[in-house]
Amino acid sequence: MEKLSLLDFKLPLMSMEYKREFFYKLDLSLKQIHIAGGYVNNFNPDSIFVDEVTKTPSFTAIFPLDQPYSNSDDIKKANLLWLADLAFCCYLPDYDLKQGLLNPEVVSVRFEDFQEYVPAEDVEYYRSIFTMNYGDPTISPSYYSDYIQKQLEDVAKHQSSGISYVKSTPIGRAMSTKDKEAAYIHYLFIICVVLSFIVFSLFILINILPVFS
Repeated sequence: MEKLSLLDFKLPLMSMEYKREFFYKLDLSLKQIHIAGGYVNNFNPDSIFVDEVTKTPSFTAIFPLDQPYSNSDDIKKANLLWLADLAFCCYLPDYDLKQGLLNPEVVSVRFEDFQEYVPAEDVEYYRSIFTMNYGDPTISPSYYSDYIQKQLEDVAKHQSSGISYVKSTPIGRAMSTKDKEAAYIHYLFIICVVLSFIVFSLFILINILPVFS
């Protein structure tokens, strides 16, 4: 199968939603590498490739996590920081990936100024990565794919209680009021039909029965 480097794939020119899906897949690949006991040693765009047919991204600089003097969580968090940095460079307008990646410390220090360039739905995640206290051993690695999965689960929960959720919104309350008004009008219509039928029946009884008496 033919593969293109991320430089040749021209990811920065693609839509925001496509980029989000791309980095979801790339993060998921990184998570699987970590679970298998490895880590990625290079996040430069020329070391990441995309299958031309499936559009699946993959890393090439993969090494085993067998460093005797290193904390594996520290390495994983460093991997996630560089992946976030790569994503930021792809979201940044007019940034040329041929220049390599930005220093993540620069983005970390000025994240509040730069956050407008990442998707609004993902600001919370990228803030947590760029502003993380990497010296705190109690903080666990946080994967973008897990963040997206939680978002999807939250949406599913809202959809499962759709009626109460919709009625809690202004348009939902308006629709509910409209439904009540429609039900009241329907009730009046039924009453009118019944009364008309009774009046017609009485007319028949008064005007026709005497003929047979």
